[in-house]
Amino acid sequence: MLSVRAHDYKARYEKPFTSDKIYQDLAKDFGQFNSQEKAFVTEITSSREKVKNFNEQFCKTKKQTPKLHRDNFTKVCFTISKYSNLL
Repeated sequence: MLSVRAHDYKARYEKPFTSDKIYQDLAKDFGQFNSQEKAFVTEITSSREKVKNFNEQFCKTKKQTPKLHRDNFTKVCFTISKYSNLL
């Protein structure tokens, strides 16, 4: 029973927290992002699934997205990588 509760806690609290934490980490550097980039980061960090999809589609393949400048793309991917074990 304990393992079920631990799993339930993880499913409810850790996963949503991951996308919020990624957003909070990136928001510290928002002075270097333009308004369109901020909106894009807000969108891709709005859920665990969106972060995971962005990571798979862009970060892991190193395929640049036109929605982020190169340095900001690197920053986003680096930040996601810090939490990839929770995705």
